[in-house]
Amino acid sequence: MYKTISVSATDIFPMNIPVTQEPISPSIPLQTIHREFDKVDRVNTIISSYISSLYTVNINWNNMYISKFASNYSNVPSIAFKSKEKSGVCLNADLATVSRDMKKGTITIADYNSFSACLLYGLNKLLLHELDDEQYLSNLYYASAGFIYALIIRSYNRDYDFMSYTDQDLANIYYCVAKLVASQYVIYSGNINAVATVATRSFFTNKETKKMAKIDLDKLPKNIGIYSYGELFSYLEQTGLMDDITISSFREKISNMLSGSVLVALSSGMELIAMLGTIRLQSNVFNTRLASIRPASVVSVMKTMTSILVDKRDTKQNTHDNFYLDSW
Repeated sequence: MYKTISVSATDIFPMNIPVTQEPISPSIPLQTIHREFDKVDRVNTIISSYISSLYTVNINWNNMYISKFASNYSNVPSIAFKSKEKSGVCLNADLATVSRDMKKGTITIADYNSFSACLLYGLNKLLLHELDDEQYLSNLYYASAGFIYALIIRSYNRDYDFMSYTDQDLANIYYCVAKLVASQYVIYSGNINAVATVATRSFFTNKETKKMAKIDLDKLPKNIGIYSYGELFSYLEQTGLMDDITISSFREKISNMLSGSVLVALSSGMELIAMLGTIRLQSNVFNTRLASIRPASVVSVMKTMTSILVDKRDTKQNTHDNFYLDSW
């Protein structure tokens, strides 16, 4: 069964990006009792237009911070923090294009879409933190596996003639990716071979005709353990499916084709899903081509995140608690 979303680092970008218990240092709040954040309406409009107004209805701007990130975190859009007292987001001041005029005591934003993307990215991480609903986790697992598979294929489509691959070859690649996602991007307690097989059957079944491609599920590489990108690429190389693929070449292709922020997003399940729930909002934080890698994954994540928001809204209305978003 699915337990939650993983925050542990993968070997493609081996750096942990935790949900902290308090704002990172140095940080300053976007708003205080003495200084109002006067950009709220414009930011809310952008997020509502591209994604959903459910994100914006109860944001506590006193819990949103701008921070100067260390150089090794320079491509991280934002870091979420959460405790019993409050939760919020620390935005990467450089990526969010935020500056503070010390003389005037005002906050300046150069690019509102980039600012909104960094904020949305952090809000998504708060929603994903300790998520334990199995249906939502299943949806996010399928979306993540499909996206990473499509990203690998897109990254190497000039190096390999994938059109000449058999359905079984492609299914074997996808199956190994699904095992990687089940072992690294979500926390799953159960038979990884089984969940990856179900995911493979679903991925290669036409949604309209209900017919599966010409693949034999019994011939999937179930005896191979895939717990890292290194093991995934080693299998693909040894079997001749992708004979020159390496971690370093994949990193280079991602950086050149998309951006360093995408490598950050591949570092863990939380970062990946936060990105997939953000990239419909066009900005300079993520390459605008990213959403076209696998639109179905983006749509699935957005729908799931919206459902999570609706659940939290309804919980607040029914119990009159203060958890839903006004703690953000």
